Amino acid sequence: MNLCYRFLICIVLLYACSTHSESGLKEILINPKSITEFGNLDPYLSLVQAIQLETKPESLIGKIDKIVQYQGHYYILDTDYRNNILHFDQYGKFVDLMISDAEKEIYNMIRVVDFDIKDGKLYTIDNLLSALFVKELKSEKIDRLLLPVACNNLSVFDSGKIFIYSGFIGLNSIYERLNLFEFEKVNLKRIHGYFPFDERLENGNLTSKANLRLLKHNQNWLFHEYANDTIYAVGLKESEPLYLLHFPYNNKSNYLYDLDFQTKSDDYIRNNNLSLKSFGMFVLGDLLSIEYVGNHGDRQLVYDMKADTIIANCNYLRLKSEKLPVGFYWYPVQRNPNQVIAFLESEHILEMPNESIEVLKNKWGIITKENDNPLLTILETKK
Repeated sequence: MNLCYRFLICIVLLYACSTHSESGLKEILINPKSITEFGNLDPYLSLVQAIQLETKPESLIGKIDKIVQYQGHYYILDTDYRNNILHFDQYGKFVDLMISDAEKEIYNMIRVVDFDIKDGKLYTIDNLLSALFVKELKSEKIDRLLLPVACNNLSVFDSGKIFIYSGFIGLNSIYERLNLFEFEKVNLKRIHGYFPFDERLENGNLTSKANLRLLKHNQNWLFHEYANDTIYAVGLKESEPLYLLHFPYNNKSNYLYDLDFQTKSDDYIRNNNLSLKSFGMFVLGDLLSIEYVGNHGDRQLVYDMKADTIIANCNYLRLKSEKLPVGFYWYPVQRNPNQVIAFLESEHILEMPNESIEVLKNKWGIITKENDNPLLTILETKK
């Protein structure tokens, strides 16, 4: 495998300390008995805003796959129920759907799986068409670019540069799983490729989810593949990996290449008594949070990259002083690396203790009913 990546962390679930392996990669060692029901984030985070998204028939969200904040407004991808991007203003009032029925028909859009917004342009990809659509938000003019690779996820970091992630399906030896393209209008030029083709994954069904993260941290983009135990820091020029995230103690080797795992990964974990498998990576300032699954269910781990300290390894995250849970899925706030957007589903809010519901009502004016749209919360790191 060519080393066109850089990166981050090796987590070995043993003891609570850090070491360095012979290869120079950092290992974060965790006592497996350190798991708690709740992880208190009071010393690290504050809740600075709560926003109830308007609920009406045309704005009802089935599932949040991604949130992008742009010029104070919120854009939410719902890949299944809406197959669209819902637009809400800064107060949570529904504005419109970003892709009209006419646009879907004209451009034959079938399945929108990811999007981004940059410099007044909406970027969306349709994985069944292998197409990138670039829409001017003001003029609503749309350019369609056919991609030479399969596309499951994207991240625009410059108005002329974009990462396209292909996942494990539809690959060939010419392209890698992650590719960096430079483009102008409808002309595409591939600059870099990362994560080479692997024939052992070619025929599997282990596809990327829309929550795949490509997140800026310092001068790198942190990258995590769905169900892959590695988080990388992808650089534009350097090619040496910095760290490796790894979960040992599994009783099956190379389970990423097992067809049963690829087709029904959650069941595979439980049936084969696998210890851990990481599925999500989120960043808030220097806090790296990791969603992982073990034979006893979902877990959440939060690591302070600057202090080299594990601050939570638990079932649920919460702000103890606020008597409120913390949504685990964190999405960046525009131009503020110390804030993230998290969300709480209405059914989860209604299951909270009465004292938590009272905090939402009295402090934030939030009254949630069954089947309401999610509540957005803005979390901020403490200095």
